[in-house]
Amino acid sequence: MKRTLLLATTAGVLAFAGSAATPSDAKAEGLQANIGGFYNWLVIGRDQDPGAFGRGEVDPRSYDFNQRGRYTVSGSYTLDTGMTVGFQSQHEIQQSFGTDRAYVFMSGDFGMLQAGNHQSAAYQLHTFVGGAGWGLDDTAHTNEIVAPGATSWNTILTVPYGPVYIGPRVNYFTPRINGFQAGVSFTPDSSRGSDGQRFVTDKAIDLVEPIQEDIISAAVNFAGTFQGFDVSASAGGEFSLSTGDFTVGAVEDEFGVFSTGIALGWQNWEASFAYAYRNMSAFSAPLPVRNRDLFDPQDPGAGTALVGGDDGSRQDFGGSLTMAVGPWTVGPSFGYVRDKSSQNQSLPGATQTFGREELWIAELGANYALGPGVNIRGSAMYVDWDSDESQRDGDGIGVGVGMALTF
Repeated sequence: MKRTLLLATTAGVLAFAGSAATPSDAKAEGLQANIGGFYNWLVIGRDQDPGAFGRGEVDPRSYDFNQRGRYTVSGSYTLDTGMTVGFQSQHEIQQSFGTDRAYVFMSGDFGMLQAGNHQSAAYQLHTFVGGAGWGLDDTAHTNEIVAPGATSWNTILTVPYGPVYIGPRVNYFTPRINGFQAGVSFTPDSSRGSDGQRFVTDKAIDLVEPIQEDIISAAVNFAGTFQGFDVSASAGGEFSLSTGDFTVGAVEDEFGVFSTGIALGWQNWEASFAYAYRNMSAFSAPLPVRNRDLFDPQDPGAGTALVGGDDGSRQDFGGSLTMAVGPWTVGPSFGYVRDKSSQNQSLPGATQTFGREELWIAELGANYALGPGVNIRGSAMYVDWDSDESQRDGDGIGVGVGMALTF
């Protein structure tokens, strides 16, 4: 099955079904750790207008190098009852091997239960926008190929995540029945310590207050074949049921996001489309925590890196079309973001009014498979920023070519 269709139900949901040891293997070996992951390296050339984002003119250089990688450590054990128990942790190679995700799971005829630091069920079941190049949808490389200028982002986010991207939560996934699978998540609140943990007895709890509480995520996903087409589709959302005690400015409303996606594969062709709506914009959505030691009643922004009005919203659209011929996969992708915000307070006491921001992005990508897990990949991108403030308008082009390894 093709690249986007595999992304539709992520490795966190399906990977262990294939890697789990059989009962006889488990008895002989016990719980064994396996190492996998990915590593990308690329060289970049770009030409773009300088942009302003509350810090003066930004004029990035015309070339760059970029890399990103992650180790995945996982293991599983199948009990005599047939239930599989296991764990997974992920560690960022370029960030001193910092832990990115870490969770335990149990799976069987009842489905799968995950507990720990992970993305929500709606995220894991989401059908992403595909592509032949480095990608546009929640990708790590778009902001490097064409550096952020008039806005702080050059990527679409059709994924349904809210106040907590990766954090302490519990996820449950049903078994896949007739192609359908559902999932739900619960996250206590949007506060967490610097290590991603949240304990009632943790002294750090006195230094933070949650902005969003009782965060619920739910989604349904379909994967199967219909009339000769490989089909993957999803719909999901994430919502906070209440706000915390801490409000700054107008940040008082509960957070909500809805997203949907579909991918169709036919012979060597694949098309994908996804959409997301958030009731807070990227600029008005608050950070999860503030430091109470820095709080100043005369300056509500002190100790909070980003707060703002809550009457904003953000919409993300994206699509792609790819064709595979032999070792080659080629095709275009596009994205559009409309972000409406009332205000942004990037530094204590310094408020900026942004209003409407729009982002248009297009990519022409190509991937050449040298062998299993070894790919040469490239993207040519065009990005256009449009804002109610003329000094924040601009556009740029960039090319990124490099090697993508999976292991």
